[in-house]
Amino acid sequence: LLLTIIQTDPKGTGNYIRNIRVIPEPYIDSCESLIFNPDFIDKIKPYKVLRFMDWMVTNNSEQGQWHQRPKMADSTYFAQGVPVEIMVALANQTGINPWFNMPHQATDEYVQNFAQYVKENLNPYSKVYVEFSNEVWNRRFQQSAYAIEQGKQEWPDSEARDRALGVDWYSQRTTEITQIWDNVFDTDKERVIGVMSAQAANPAVAHRALQYAWASEVKTHPEYGIDAIAIAPYFGGYIGRPDNAAEVESWTTDPDGGLNKLFEEMTTGGVLSNGPFGGTLRLACERITQHLELAKQHSLELITYEGGQHLVGVGSTVNNQAIANLLITANRDPRMGNVYREYLAIWKNLGLGLFVHYTDIGRPSKWGSWGALETIYQDASPKYDALIEFSATKV
Repeated sequence: LLLTIIQTDPKGTGNYIRNIRVIPEPYIDSCESLIFNPDFIDKIKPYKVLRFMDWMVTNNSEQGQWHQRPKMADSTYFAQGVPVEIMVALANQTGINPWFNMPHQATDEYVQNFAQYVKENLNPYSKVYVEFSNEVWNRRFQQSAYAIEQGKQEWPDSEARDRALGVDWYSQRTTEITQIWDNVFDTDKERVIGVMSAQAANPAVAHRALQYAWASEVKTHPEYGIDAIAIAPYFGGYIGRPDNAAEVESWTTDPDGGLNKLFEEMTTGGVLSNGPFGGTLRLACERITQHLELAKQHSLELITYEGGQHLVGVGSTVNNQAIANLLITANRDPRMGNVYREYLAIWKNLGLGLFVHYTDIGRPSKWGSWGALETIYQDASPKYDALIEFSATKV
């Protein structure tokens, strides 16, 4: 729904349009007592963790000082993000553990005040996952360049490459933030899960981050407040690369639009001429296993901060409508549910627990089909059904 106001109070009387609210008809009588759409609550309540990365507008965040945080009285929560009060209210109403992403420019005061509010207002039985920013290793985001610059300033005489300096500074700042949270929660710090996130496709990122090479005297992971390594072991990302575009587009001329070949490539491989041996699921399994070994070496839990299918055009391929249609259709196909079940079984059979899927609800487009559901009014989908089944199981 898009509402465009072309003109308001043209005579300058001060009686301009205000307090616009769009309310679903079934909730007109109860809207005053509701914060969240009950249909939304119904769809997310089976989940165990809610990662608020997008709600906090974490990528390329401009927040730094506490006074810059999103506030309850803001006219919209779209630009700056959702206030901590709303996120905690959602966690409390659903009983789901929250996962917060601290902005990459956040000061210690910001982190301290945020943690203090959560401690004082979150359900006392809930855990809270704490992560510094999002994918700081990913150069597509401003937080990556920021970390590299901070690393150069912190260690001007270092001979390490830019990427390594960025990882070192990310590692250092992560531990500073997790220790602040632990100190705020004090005797309840076991509720705080400090997360060191890494790049699934490159184990060297996690390896360097956990070395704490920046420290003159290295502490233990618990002393730094680090409890888990988090990765995003997506599957299928290589299918949408430009070097595969011609071959994948040729699949779309098949009678079934290319679905059989696409699903065969995902599950067993060997269809795409330069695809990895065994296909997308085998590749995801290899990346998970590599990080599981590292997690065991460090006595840390391995979890995901994101995961699921990654069927989307990359670079110039994003504008190939034939490929976009194929990938969107595949996400809606019943076979995608079976692929998810096989994928999640890999995770479970390795003895792993928390798997955070990206994302809960979102409409598909050429930019990806990330949502498990496409709208809050959709009752089921192949991906959503598989995720709910997985959420109901215990390792």
